[in-house]
Amino acid sequence: MTTLDLRAIARALGGEISGRQILAPGPGHSRLDRSLSIRIEPAAPGGFVVHSFAGDDPLICKDHVRQRLGLPGWAPGDEQDRRVDVSRQARFDQTAIDREATKRPRSEDDHLRIKRAVAIWNEAKDPRGTLAQTYLNVHRKLALDNDLAGGVLRFHPACPWRNENTGNTDRVPALIAAFRSIDDGTITAIHRIALNGDGSKLDPARHRASRGGDARSHRG
Repeated sequence: MTTLDLRAIARALGGEISGRQILAPGPGHSRLDRSLSIRIEPAAPGGFVVHSFAGDDPLICKDHVRQRLGLPGWAPGDEQDRRVDVSRQARFDQTAIDREATKRPRSEDDHLRIKRAVAIWNEAKDPRGTLAQTYLNVHRKLALDNDLAGGVLRFHPACPWRNENTGNTDRVPALIAAFRSIDDGTITAIHRIALNGDGSKLDPARHRASRGGDARSHRG
């Protein structure tokens, strides 16, 4: 089987590397969405594991990733890695590379959004022992790995948030995830999940959002 690579997966899925995982649009979601986590796990079937922060079906998510990577789809009883047409994968990777090379340069608005996203990230703190960890541990049943805390995930106790009903800026506690360029590791956007006082997600229709530049990987 061809070797899975973080950069190739990020390019193929239109996502970004965040620590040891890729955060990318889930199946059927917009290109700015970052609700799907893909992590390389050599011992797992197919060589990777997925998790949807939006609650999408894991089998659909995994098939979505396999299709984007040019891998054969999962079949019943198929719990072992299947043979991959390496030449097909190579052609797919080259297409993704060529597509990335033609992306538009960042605009002034992109730079301004990135600047605001970085400012929020810098205001946030280590998520351990905060509502962010409660959200992950209790409400999402996910462990907060030490290698993600601080560098990939942070907690902002009073994150600025536009209230779509009033037009005002509210301040809400939020889990912050950083999206970084696959080229130089700089932050290009953040993903925010607003939280209630018990660590549960606050009004996901209004209080879940990404902020930053064109939330893809950028050159330059």
